[in-house]
Amino acid sequence: MTNRLDDAAFAQFASDQRESLLGAAYLMYARLGRAEDVVEAALASLYRTWPGAEPGQRVLSAILLCHPGRLVQPWRHVDQFELVDVTDEPPPAGVVADLASLDDDTRRVVILRQFLELPPAQTAVVLGLPLARVAQLAENGVRQLVEQDPDRADEQRLAAQLRGATWGIRMAARGSGTSDLHNGRLLVRRTLLRRGLVVVAGLLTVLLVVTQSPTSRTLAEAPVSSTSTAAVSVLSARAACDVAQPPCRLEVLRDWRTEMTEIIRSHLDPGQVYFSGYADSTKGLYASEAFWRGQGGALSLDVVPRGSGATEIYLQVATSRSFAVRCGSLTFHTCTRRNFPEGFTYALTRTTTPAEGTEVQLALGTVEVVTLVARNTSSGPELEVTSADLRGLATDPRLRLPPR
Repeated sequence: MTNRLDDAAFAQFASDQRESLLGAAYLMYARLGRAEDVVEAALASLYRTWPGAEPGQRVLSAILLCHPGRLVQPWRHVDQFELVDVTDEPPPAGVVADLASLDDDTRRVVILRQFLELPPAQTAVVLGLPLARVAQLAENGVRQLVEQDPDRADEQRLAAQLRGATWGIRMAARGSGTSDLHNGRLLVRRTLLRRGLVVVAGLLTVLLVVTQSPTSRTLAEAPVSSTSTAAVSVLSARAACDVAQPPCRLEVLRDWRTEMTEIIRSHLDPGQVYFSGYADSTKGLYASEAFWRGQGGALSLDVVPRGSGATEIYLQVATSRSFAVRCGSLTFHTCTRRNFPEGFTYALTRTTTPAEGTEVQLALGTVEVVTLVARNTSSGPELEVTSADLRGLATDPRLRLPPR
């Protein structure tokens, strides 16, 4: 719960950031009314966890990854409303229209890199994308915009066009830091009114599924061993080479990510129709340099969809909790932890679908920690996967780190 100083700081933050946030939202959704609704909802939601870490990154993520038709705005006395295209606003033109022709991920990257001038690493964090993919999307986006207007070959000219297209929008921004504080308080009160029922129902559901599902009984009767036969694969052959040498390390990492992708697809996409493969980075959130030196660490990957699919699966396997990503940090949700006498621990968000962003983390005593996240990164077709599916996948004994 915030105090008066926190409230004042939030109101000042909202006031300071509102113009740039509204500009980014307008470039993303190409409608002023829609952009204003998205910014209002994102700032109100931010208040619930204020101050928290990196509020600027969190609110940008909420705005650019938003599903406008699912906004919750209790200050308008309704739970949900559907945004439609019937509007008195003129259709977008110029760079805004050209930007709207890009796919969602590319548009998000261009907005963050060219309009807000965020560095690549910060852009990757805001969107939950690998750094290498951010670079590729930025290059593709600028190239497509230059094809539509050669003057944009000068990136300063492109940035100026984006700022110019949003200038009037930003100057006419409705609301204020004070109104955002009011909206946030209303959202908190609404949450508190429902929290009792939600917590009870959520915990009962988690307890019922975890303690009575076949996967949880298997864990209780036969704890998974890191040396289980099921965990042995062609990766064992790679252990003979020297992972201190970059070529060997890259081969081990490539083979491991390929195998992890196939395991995930066997659980979540058995028909092999939704996912196209994996995306990764060689550092940061996706690889720990210390891991290769035997000092503990984690490796990760994203299993990415084909074409216009929306849902990505993030997998991280860490040598211990100290190297695992904090549960909830990738979807900005709170995780509930439950310990079981058999020696395993689940931490999971109360969200259940990729549209909300759902996370599951499984720690089996001293065995490696497995984290799985299902989240939508665009507005395309969503994969039908739930947190229960992720819990089942997390127990697969083949989700282990490669030998080194």
